[in-house]
Amino acid sequence: MLNGRVVLFGILCVLFVTAAFGQGPSDPNIITVTERINIANLNDNVKELSDAVKKLTEITEKLSGNVEKLTESVNSLNTRVGVLEERTQGIAKVQHVILASIIAPLVVAIIAPIVYYILTQKIINRRNKNDTTSTQAAQENQSEIVSTNPPQVSEGEAVSTNYLDKGYALSNQGDYESAISAYDKAINLNPNFAIAYFKRGNAKREIGQYFEAISDYDTALRLDPNNSEAYDSRGTAKTKLGHPEAAIPDYDEALRLNPNNVESYASRGIAKRELGRTDDAKQDFQTALDLAEKVGDEELKSKIMESMKKLEG
Repeated sequence: MLNGRVVLFGILCVLFVTAAFGQGPSDPNIITVTERINIANLNDNVKELSDAVKKLTEITEKLSGNVEKLTESVNSLNTRVGVLEERTQGIAKVQHVILASIIAPLVVAIIAPIVYYILTQKIINRRNKNDTTSTQAAQENQSEIVSTNPPQVSEGEAVSTNYLDKGYALSNQGDYESAISAYDKAINLNPNFAIAYFKRGNAKREIGQYFEAISDYDTALRLDPNNSEAYDSRGTAKTKLGHPEAAIPDYDEALRLNPNNVESYASRGIAKRELGRTDDAKQDFQTALDLAEKVGDEELKSKIMESMKKLEG
C-alpha cells in the first residue's frame, strides 16, 4: 500500500515538473519578437543596400556621360590639331615660295655681274694676246694692202685703216664674221685704233656676241670718250642682254654728246618700256619721231611708230 502511494506521488511530481518547466513543440507559424526585430533590421539593411546601389548607378551614369564628353573633347582637339597642322604646312609652303621669289632674283643679281666680269676679262686677255703678234701680222699682210693715207701717217696705221675699210664693207654686206676678222687685223696693227674697236663691237653685236661687243665698246670709249655712237651701241647691247636699267645711262650720255641722235631717243624709249616706265618711254618715242620727221627718214619713222604701238598694246 505504501509502495503504491510512493509511486503515485512520483508520478504526480513528474507531471508537476513537466507542467511547470516543460515546453511543448513550437508552432512554425508563430514568429517571436527577436525574429521580428531581426527581420526589421534585415529590411533596413536591404533598403540601405538598395539606396547604395541606386547611388552607385547614378555615379556610373554620370561617369559614363563624363567619359563621352571627354571623348568628344579629345576628338575635337584632334580635329583642331589636324587643322593646325594643315595651316602650318600651308604657311611653310608660302614661306618657301616667298624665299624662292626673293632669293632667286638676288642670286641672279649677284651672279650676273660676276659672270659678265669674268667673260670680259677673258675677252680682254685674249685680245691682249693677239696684240703681241701685231708686228708679225703687219709683215705678213703688208704686201696685200695698198696705202692711201697721207705720207705723215705711219705705215702700220695706213694698213690698219685699210683693214678698217674692208671690215666696214663686209659688215654692209652682212658678212660679219669676215668683218670681225678684218677689224682684228686693224687692231693688231694699231692697238689704239678706237674706231676699229667700235666697228668690231657693232659686228659682234649683230651676231649676238653681246658680252664681247660691250668689251669692245668699253675700249673704244676709253680711247675716245666723246664717241656718242659707242655709248648708244653699248646701251643697245646691254638691253639685248636683259639689263635695260644699265643701258639708260649710256643712252643719256649719248644724247648729252649728240642731242639730235634719233636712234638714241628711240633706244632709250625701248629700255624704259622694258622697265615699265610707260610715260617716259612715250616721251622718248615722240621726240625720236619728231627728229625723224625733220630729217625725212621714213624707215626710221616706221620703226619708231612700231615701237609706240607695242607700248600701247
